[in-house]
Amino acid sequence: MTMTTYSQLDAWIDAHFDEQVRFLQELIRVPTDTPPDNNAPRAERTAKLLQAMGI
Repeated sequence: MTMTTYSQLDAWIDAHFDEQVRFLQELIRVPTDTPPDNNAPRAERTAKLLQAMGI
């Protein structure tokens, strides 16, 4: 029996849940409210985190 794409995605999410939580925790630690709509710091942190993951 082959897994569907959704089943594969669900399995990957389950297997990497803790890693995903840590990634999101790192992102919300970056303030973006001053000045309003300044998302550059979070975008830069996201890029660094993704690079560390090899993406």
